[in-house]
Amino acid sequence: MVKGTRRIRHYHGAMIHGLHKSLFVECHHVARGESKIPYMLDITDWLINLGLEIKVCVIDREYYRQNILKSFKDRGIPVITPAKNYKQLKKAKKEYILGNKERIQAFTIGTKNKTNQKRKFTRCWVHLFPRGKQNLNDLKYAYRQGQLSLNETCEQLYGLITTIAPQYRSKSFVYLIKRYYKMRWQIETAFRDVNIHKGLWRSNRDGTRLFGEMGKYLLFNYWQIERDQIFSNHQMTFQEYRDWLMDEFS
Repeated sequence: MVKGTRRIRHYHGAMIHGLHKSLFVECHHVARGESKIPYMLDITDWLINLGLEIKVCVIDREYYRQNILKSFKDRGIPVITPAKNYKQLKKAKKEYILGNKERIQAFTIGTKNKTNQKRKFTRCWVHLFPRGKQNLNDLKYAYRQGQLSLNETCEQLYGLITTIAPQYRSKSFVYLIKRYYKMRWQIETAFRDVNIHKGLWRSNRDGTRLFGEMGKYLLFNYWQIERDQIFSNHQMTFQEYRDWLMDEFS
């Protein structure tokens, strides 16, 4: 999001992660009232046509929608997204704390109720995790000992939804889902890094501002590719890479 003198401009970015590198592959200026779903699917189809194998798609809770999960599922791409704290998730938490169900539970996401339209559902699974560095067994023990109420215990849990069917229920599978989702922070930190360094000029023209945003993302990509090659004994930060470029070309 970039604040201008007249209005706020929203930019939608897509990033791929692999071989310990995170690269921006698209930057889109989102118009007011424009759906982001076609953009997401167009980028996905473009990456597939390039021959890339997409292991998993990690999306924010903003895209907690049945049509998005189904669209990626139809393309054979697993999805991971945080679950919103609706009734279904609250029930799943309580069932787990009470010992009636496991931490991996079947979950369904459906479309909204609309007149004369049949609701559509997508089957997925929810994985429950403790917040922070807490332990699930410690939370359940605290509940059984009366140290926490049922609602207080549930508040210490969050859920990740995935379309990946649980082939086995070992801890390694559960934390594989969590490790995949942590990759989303590569995008969060990338936006933070590029937004720290503003350009020397500003413009109220949408095309000019979009060109400036794309330039920052391109510079970020070069840093990701070259940061391990410039100095063998030191991995450059984004700021150090910018300073190094200025020294090289000045």
